[in-house]
Amino acid sequence: INILEIVLSSFVLPSLKSADKALQNKAIDVFGLVYSIPEIQKTSFIEWAKQDKNEFTDFCRIITAKNKISLKKEKNTEPIERGQRLAKQWISMSPKERKKI
Repeated sequence: INILEIVLSSFVLPSLKSADKALQNKAIDVFGLVYSIPEIQKTSFIEWAKQDKNEFTDFCRIITAKNKISLKKEKNTEPIERGQRLAKQWISMSPKERKKI
């Protein structure tokens, strides 16, 4: 387990689910920054998605799937903005939708 995995699973993911919009916005910003790191974007989410199934691995699978789509559509979008959009898409998904991906 590395520090980014801890930040994502212990702060970002719970904060994205929070009813507190200010906390959600901070988590979106943090996720955007983490996502903008090329190494994380290209390999870590894919690796994390392969771990034992839990909410964090589901989150990583969704981000990986949505990332493939967004890379094609948003070629000129900055990585931080793309990460923020991915986090917002995750927030807007119902728990049922999250399980389908």
